[in-house]
Amino acid sequence: MGTIDRAGFFAISDAFQSFAKEPVTMEISAVTAEEDRVAIEASGRAELKDGRIYANTYHFLFRLRDGKIFEAREHNDSQVPAALFGSAFKESVG
Repeated sequence: MGTIDRAGFFAISDAFQSFAKEPVTMEISAVTAEEDRVAIEASGRAELKDGRIYANTYHFLFRLRDGKIFEAREHNDSQVPAALFGSAFKESVG
């Protein structure tokens, strides 16, 4: 999806939650911190309202300034939500 702002991030999160029976459970497998960057490898899983399972892998990169996150990047397998939600997800995000 490229770079999104804070409002866009929360719009995507809200849209996903409308399909989910429960919040995504994240399991962190690795964390690396260097200079102003923290990289996290994780896997996420949630049951959807229709009984299907959402499962994806992620790489997050956070950049910090004055002890606060000022930039976040998320990389995941975009084919997973595309296969589960198709155009319904894009339409719900707007």
